[in-house]
Amino acid sequence: MLMQHLRRAAGWASNALVAIGLGVLAVRAGAQGNEQGNQAPAGPAHAALSPATGLSLLDVLQASLAKNPQLKIATYTVAAQSGVVRTAKGQFDWTLAANGSQQHAYTPLTPVLASEYGVPGGSGVDSIVANTSTVSASAAKEFRNGISVSPSLEATRSTDNVLTQDGINESHVGLAVTLPVLRNRGRSVVDAQETSARQVLEATRMDLSQLVSDTLATAASRYWNFVAADATLAVYKASEARGSDLLNGTETLVKADRLPANDLNQVRANLADRIASRTAAEQSLLQARQQLVLVMGLGPDQILSLPAPAQDIPDATAPYDASRLAGYLQLANTKRADVLAARLRRDANRTLENAAVNQLKPQLDVSSSVGYTGLREGTNVLDYPRSVGNSPKGADVTVGITYSQSPANNAARGRLETAMATTRQSDVTLSETARTAATAVVVAYEGVRSTTMQLQRAHEAVRYYQAALDGEKEKYRLGLNSLVDVLTVEDRLTTGVLAEVNARLAYALALVTLRQSTGTIVQAGQDVQQVDPLLFSSLP
Repeated sequence: MLMQHLRRAAGWASNALVAIGLGVLAVRAGAQGNEQGNQAPAGPAHAALSPATGLSLLDVLQASLAKNPQLKIATYTVAAQSGVVRTAKGQFDWTLAANGSQQHAYTPLTPVLASEYGVPGGSGVDSIVANTSTVSASAAKEFRNGISVSPSLEATRSTDNVLTQDGINESHVGLAVTLPVLRNRGRSVVDAQETSARQVLEATRMDLSQLVSDTLATAASRYWNFVAADATLAVYKASEARGSDLLNGTETLVKADRLPANDLNQVRANLADRIASRTAAEQSLLQARQQLVLVMGLGPDQILSLPAPAQDIPDATAPYDASRLAGYLQLANTKRADVLAARLRRDANRTLENAAVNQLKPQLDVSSSVGYTGLREGTNVLDYPRSVGNSPKGADVTVGITYSQSPANNAARGRLETAMATTRQSDVTLSETARTAATAVVVAYEGVRSTTMQLQRAHEAVRYYQAALDGEKEKYRLGLNSLVDVLTVEDRLTTGVLAEVNARLAYALALVTLRQSTGTIVQAGQDVQQVDPLLFSSLP
């Protein structure tokens, strides 16, 4: 664990300061000789990192998903595309229609017309007063194979003051069917708009998944930077505290004529350098806090009050295996949401291109209609609907063929050219997206290999610096070197611990990049995403 490394490093390094205290005690007691003055250095340890009750990686991941405005925008984009699908689906909805009318008409009669209509002379009828009531209902539907059907029903009642005073109720029931033979025939052509819209909808969902993946990767990276910045500040604070103790002890020894006054210059310069390093580390931690607050969607007032990290930076747990690269490349091609989105958009454009090819064909439709006519006399209310099933004598059948074609057909050819160009564009986009994803996997896995080796060497450097410090402490006890030699190695050990922190950070960031490049952070297209923080501390 990084916190354990920091504590051990502080223990190794701080022992050097006990020599100052022992020297002061020796002056006060009047002790003489090198044996007591050359005791092995020892001293207080620096403050450890905050206990595991602060801000966890899971907290950061959940907040980044809940409050990220770009994710909300992408969610609305998915909803908008869902509306496009519904609109395209409406092409195959049933369309219902109904109509009702009442007509009251006067037809003037001349004596000749009255005779023709059979109006007796002297009856006083000089016009025909006709009343016509009409009710109709119809429906229409286009199926996805291109066939259209339209059932219909119409009922009419006619009365007048001369010929049909008793009323005539006539109805007609029919069914019309249109079968396309060339253009607009077949499911792949007729529902191309709906199919393409659904494919684009899935691509939009993939875009959302990719944005979720990128958001989580950014959140994890910024959290590890935050942890590393906090650990680095802890190291520099401990280093500054040791430098301050060294200055106090050195001043005491100089006053007691145990050390030359010129040694104060080196000790003061050492402390000033450590204070500057600590100040720079505080600024780096503040910047890390800012980046974390931004990705979590928090306000600027929470930058300074953000809890300390509750987790340690992951350490290398699995050795590098070059044979796994092929599997990671396959994951990128089949799991990455941006690659899947580009493939779906390519398929959507191909669907429209195939439909555009069909539009070059002539329009040749075979249509037919079948029905019957019913008739019933009477002005009773029930006589009106009863005419539908009364007195059918036979079926009415109509068959026809319709042909149309534009000789130049520029409209269809223009749409095809546009569709072909769009498809070629999507082919290039897919190829480039897949190529970029593959190269990202190679670089990411190589980054894991490189940072794993870097971390191993950093571990070794800390161990060797520890051994070197132990040796310098033993030499100091025997009077074979000076306190400056011990402190020099202690500074190098501190530098080694900082290098180890940076190496672990680099390894953690490499894991995040590998997860992101292989598309293994979230499942593409899944609406409800499960956030698993363990993903960012292990290989896919």
